[in-house]
Amino acid sequence: LWIGIWAYIRFNKPDLIAKISSDISAKTKAETSVGDLSANLLKTFPFISIELSDVVVKDSLWKVHRRTFFIAKNIYLRLSPFGLFNKNRGVGKVIITQGRLHLFVDSTYFNNQYILRSNEPAKKQASPLPDIHFVGSELIMENPSRQKYHHFTLREFTMQTTEKKDWQIFDINTNMLVNSLAFNTTKGSYLKNKDVRGDFEIRVDRTRKQLSFTDINLLIDDQQFSLTGKFSVDTSNRDFNLVIGSDNLNFIKTVGLLPDSMRSKIKAFSMKKPIKAVIDISGKTKYKFVPLVNILVNVTKNTIVTPGGAFTDCSFTGKFNNELKTGDPRIDMKSVLEFSNFN
Repeated sequence: LWIGIWAYIRFNKPDLIAKISSDISAKTKAETSVGDLSANLLKTFPFISIELSDVVVKDSLWKVHRRTFFIAKNIYLRLSPFGLFNKNRGVGKVIITQGRLHLFVDSTYFNNQYILRSNEPAKKQASPLPDIHFVGSELIMENPSRQKYHHFTLREFTMQTTEKKDWQIFDINTNMLVNSLAFNTTKGSYLKNKDVRGDFEIRVDRTRKQLSFTDINLLIDDQQFSLTGKFSVDTSNRDFNLVIGSDNLNFIKTVGLLPDSMRSKIKAFSMKKPIKAVIDISGKTKYKFVPLVNILVNVTKNTIVTPGGAFTDCSFTGKFNNELKTGDPRIDMKSVLEFSNFN
């Protein structure tokens, strides 16, 4: 079988490259090129895969903005034994090495993510998505008019998808570097140049149009965080809630996760021992919408260093809320900081 597939690709390579490029272009309305194609057994042994080299996908306005939607040095498509000859048999796994996916929105609200949307009517029984594995790749999400820039280096990223009735479940394992997580580039980036590692599950309820995750554990800059969240994926209802917690936070390292504009206000302070904190953020995923933020911090027998001196053996509970009264603007002047349970 291996020899047969190798021979088939060997003697039909130009036609196969043209057909793959044409099929991708037709389905995505994008300009697509594939440099080379071959059969590969070693990368996905004992399964056979088709290896595509030097893949480039450009959207229709590439000549204007010059952001290439997708490039990859190599893509391996792991096939079922007869996947090459039977169009009804899907690809079981996709491995992408040295790739870059660049999602871009320009000032006219042109969005190159149209490439990801299918032009075909939804099937009652859709084919399962293949496993995805990125190695040494990048993900960029850019919207200059809204001053948003996210950039991730995916050292390793794997995603497996399963279907359970109305649920789509994504099992994700990642080891990545956050180059930038800027929601407002003028104020700086969260997690700038910090490592993030984790193995977790995300669920999408297609009936409720809601994405959710519960108690997922992420190692961020070598600190353990627990995250629980719900995000509406319904364009008519953009509500979200995100709860982030940790029982053992290093104060200085945690301040280093904040944008420059926030870090500059806090860096004069420090605590010698770890603290416990829970951050609850809720609102709408809309441009310029200011979410409600509640922060609870527990400090136990700690030494606090301030510009005015050091305070030892301190224990207290700290609370922050950026909405003094319900309905007030969520600005610094309307925020409240409360301390209690001093000991």
